[in-house]
Amino acid sequence: MNKPSLLTLVFAVLISMGGGSFSALGQSQASPIAGDKITELGRKLAKASEAGSAARKKLAIRRVIREGDALIKENPTAPNRFEILSILFRGQQALVSLDNSAINRKAFLETCGKLAAAPKVYAALRLDADLLLTQAESARKGADSHARADALRPLVERYRDTDVEPKVIRIAMIMALELGNTKLVNDLRKVVAERFPGNMNLINFQREKLAGQVFGAPFIGAFERSDGTMARFPMDFLGTTTAIYCWSKEGDGLEDLKALAADWKKAKVEHNAAGRFQFVSMNMDDLPDAGEGILRKHGLDWQALKMPKGQENPIYQTYVKRDTPTIVIVSPNGYVALYQSGGRSNRTYERRLQSMLASQWAQSHKASGRSRTTPVYSNRFTQVSFW
Repeated sequence: MNKPSLLTLVFAVLISMGGGSFSALGQSQASPIAGDKITELGRKLAKASEAGSAARKKLAIRRVIREGDALIKENPTAPNRFEILSILFRGQQALVSLDNSAINRKAFLETCGKLAAAPKVYAALRLDADLLLTQAESARKGADSHARADALRPLVERYRDTDVEPKVIRIAMIMALELGNTKLVNDLRKVVAERFPGNMNLINFQREKLAGQVFGAPFIGAFERSDGTMARFPMDFLGTTTAIYCWSKEGDGLEDLKALAADWKKAKVEHNAAGRFQFVSMNMDDLPDAGEGILRKHGLDWQALKMPKGQENPIYQTYVKRDTPTIVIVSPNGYVALYQSGGRSNRTYERRLQSMLASQWAQSHKASGRSRTTPVYSNRFTQVSFW
């Protein structure tokens, strides 16, 4: 009888060990599912949802689910099988809404578990399944509202450094607000401030959902000067408190500019205002010279910047979101405080300028013992505001 070859012995050892290494090798070499099959399956699911009656819709969805299950069984280790699982997730979710049976719910949760295990590259596809499982587990344990909210913390962490991390933060903050967990809301605000301070979608989201609360964000944007060069916030204005005056020729804008110019010139003489913070003009009319000619007529040496499309500009809608004329204060480290507030009641700037000059961020560096370039930003934003 011939002795077994060395290769045969190696295979025998692998099998006796459970075949783990051999299986992993096979998995790494698995071929992906053909893209046209995935596309066709998604098309069939979309068509199934258009069926005229609930009975026909359920029948069509079940056919799609069976076809998807067959593809998974034929390609159990395909690297892109999670795209099929995502289609199954949507199909089973629709089926449960039509037929909330125990069998359908069980199959749906099984798919959720498989999809939630997808690698980070499929974060966008797995998110809904992951969220559903998180809340289902909390409900199974009989968790109260506080525990349900805290269950979102590891979810947010799992999606760190993925394309959908901002979306996960928004979802978690909405649920935390609904559940009344203010601690989680504040913790998520800190995450936004640290990881996505200039994300305009998250800034607008917070302004919408956190009505009445104050939060800070770096003022970011590039604006054309009257001479065609670009002024960039915050880098070109760091180290000095900047008052951005947003104005238009329309309505009573020119009268407001005249009043501010008179009070500003007075403050420069009486309070050395020019050495403590600077004004920048932001014209909203798309004027060729950004309104520089008008500023000079009033004796103002401010930088003249353009805000393309005026109040329709996304930057204006994010950081200002008020009728002109108005003033936005940018702290020495480039932050503004964002909150909802009403408009001005009159056109007198003298007292307002005095209030600005009395604030900590407007003190001279000699008086405050602080370097001009040292940020004075505070998470409470008690010294930064809109007018």
